[in-house]
Amino acid sequence: MLNKREYPPIGETVFYDRLENGLRLCVVPRRGFTTSLAMLTVDFGSTESAVKYKGKTIPLPSGTAHFLEHRVFEMAGGVSAMSVLTDMGANVNAFTASDLTAYHFDCSSGFMDALEVFLSFIFHPEITEEGVLKEEPIILREIAMSRDEPETELYYGLLRCLFKRHPIREPILGTEETVGTIDSELLNICHSVFYVPANMALTVVGDLDPIQVRDHVERVIASDYYNPPERIPGPRDMGKPVSVHRKKAMEISGDMFLAGAKTDSPQNGKALQREEIVSALALCYLMGEASPLYNRMYEEGIVNETFSFESEITGGVSFISLGGESPDPEKVLDAVFAEAEAVVKAGLDEKRFSRLRKAAIGDELRDLNSFECIADGASWAMLRGYDFFDTVSVIKSVEAEEIREYIAKSFVRDRFAVSEILAKEGQEQ
Repeated sequence: MLNKREYPPIGETVFYDRLENGLRLCVVPRRGFTTSLAMLTVDFGSTESAVKYKGKTIPLPSGTAHFLEHRVFEMAGGVSAMSVLTDMGANVNAFTASDLTAYHFDCSSGFMDALEVFLSFIFHPEITEEGVLKEEPIILREIAMSRDEPETELYYGLLRCLFKRHPIREPILGTEETVGTIDSELLNICHSVFYVPANMALTVVGDLDPIQVRDHVERVIASDYYNPPERIPGPRDMGKPVSVHRKKAMEISGDMFLAGAKTDSPQNGKALQREEIVSALALCYLMGEASPLYNRMYEEGIVNETFSFESEITGGVSFISLGGESPDPEKVLDAVFAEAEAVVKAGLDEKRFSRLRKAAIGDELRDLNSFECIADGASWAMLRGYDFFDTVSVIKSVEAEEIREYIAKSFVRDRFAVSEILAKEGQEQ
């Protein structure tokens, strides 16, 4: 049954359903808009290291989820679904992350017809060995190009310092070695196990009738009744980092670093939603552009406008990171830990925290103007068991003490590792 929910704090009305085949559906009506958008998210990403199929456990090479994303676009007879949708006036794309694969399209006319094609190719692609062999050099070029990206090298350098066994340390694209072992049989197995309605969430945004959308979706995939996949838990991989420092030389204009540490965060439900919000607020309070710490570091010349930070809860793990261009990463870390210690000891400045919380609410409301942000957030939240449209209410409820506690548990010096890219001659470690 289609359930209607009102969200007065953000002025939204949203419709939800869980179809008989298990598909989670969210429809967000936006009256007066000419463009409509759909995003189908699959709970299958690069950190899935094995698949259970017919009683057997089959290892998955890194890059499998991304390779499957590419091949899903092939329809019967070698026809490209992307070309078909483009000819219908739709803009279509997809991406693979550590914990999901997402497909989305938008168009200004003929949305229902495009939605039928969109769902049909995702649920019923034609994955052949010929197509796999044709796709392999394309993916290998992507891998080669990614090696020239210092940000990518920094990121995976840090993850390999932090994690010993968890597949988060392996590239989403895979490597030349792993991609070469992926064949059509493996991709078809993964599709049959993971690309099932009960392992997916669909969000539709636009000037549309929610009942019509639900009925249309149900009709297109009515025959797809499957159970959700049996998950194989990955390694916990907590504790101190495997190594504390990694350096690599590249042709860049200035030295760069990325430092970070593992955190112990919930992976599902309302606790996950709250942790995502608390961690973002904590990092912003500690070292955001409006913080005293950032201004001091900027004035000292140890960071510049490239400085950034992030908290990630993904693929069964969680970690924080911070970095950018800097001539002295150790001095940056010294300043960050000193500030963290001071905040933990003295508590938060309530006025500054109140301003930060109001700014976060403003950012969230602005994101609700983006159909893609809505679809991305709502689909992810449905798969993880919380309500995306409650985000503003949760932000309002966060207390300063939660921020202090998060900083205290997350900023422990001996749990941090540093990845560096050196612009000049440097010895790789």
